[in-house]
Amino acid sequence: MKSKTKQFGLIEKKPFGLEKFKFTSTFKSKDASKIKAKTLYFAICGSDYIHSTAETFNPRFIGHEWVGITKDGEIITTEVFWGCGKCDWCKKGMDRCCHFKEVFSMGEAGGASLLNVSLPIRNITRIDPSLTSKYDLWLLTMLEPATVSYSIVEDLQNLTSNFDKHEHILIIGGGFTGLVMGYLLKSLSLKVKFCEKVPSRKSNLVKLGFQIAENDESEFDIVIDAAGERPIAGSLAFEEATNRVRRCGIVVGSGKYIHPPKVKIEDLQNHGLTVMWPRGGKERTLSKLAIHPPEKLFDLLDFLKLNSKIIFDIIDFSDLPLFYTSKNQVPNTLRTIIRCI
Repeated sequence: MKSKTKQFGLIEKKPFGLEKFKFTSTFKSKDASKIKAKTLYFAICGSDYIHSTAETFNPRFIGHEWVGITKDGEIITTEVFWGCGKCDWCKKGMDRCCHFKEVFSMGEAGGASLLNVSLPIRNITRIDPSLTSKYDLWLLTMLEPATVSYSIVEDLQNLTSNFDKHEHILIIGGGFTGLVMGYLLKSLSLKVKFCEKVPSRKSNLVKLGFQIAENDESEFDIVIDAAGERPIAGSLAFEEATNRVRRCGIVVGSGKYIHPPKVKIEDLQNHGLTVMWPRGGKERTLSKLAIHPPEKLFDLLDFLKLNSKIIFDIIDFSDLPLFYTSKNQVPNTLRTIIRCI
């Protein structure tokens, strides 16, 4: 049985050009593989701005860090990569490796700014009531980016021998991912410092209780490149890492953006350094955190809530076209939350 549904949202038809979008879609109301949801809140992250400034631009609905509600009143979010569900990769739960995958907010899969979305059931995550009852829903948009930091910290612990002894850590980049990694590593009693070039972000890091490394300070055991998909002004993150690390490892590229290094990986490995190349959150990490939240997740959300005025901006959906501009690519805050209700 087919029915018609009017949809409304904002689509980015040209770089930073958000326009009102209306259409009538026809869908199978009894399609057991999909579920409809309405966007409540979503966030703008660095990769959104990167897409808008890319040499190849494709129109899209923005927003993959989000919280929605189903017609049954369930509060949900979703994995970013939507696999076909049939190939060997998808059967292993590794949708990001699927050759036929869609990426939420990057094409035909839609995005949170569409406001009414149709989602593959296998990719949605129902958020545990222990989270929705304690925290404002806008804060739970941070579950998806937080999984990236959790995954990287977990990889560090699993891949680095004698991890507990490598207590001096430098994080390059004070964005949201760097901040959360810094918080998680600091909670493990490690000594964390930041390399950040943007004055407003440096100031905010200090307000949040973190230290800024001196320009000539080195001898770090582990250096993490959390500069995301763009270089830090005045330096390349990889080069910064190679000049700072002392003995253990360099975790390079928490986002997709990686500059060609001046120092070859082989040279680093010949000097006893371990180089790791994480690519965002591991499969189903989001579901694990949202469905069975560990105590450390509550601690992190409490930290974000306590410091929300420093970390977040909250704007209304109607104000988004005026906010989302090329001139505002590095806001003073680390995330802009869009209120859609």
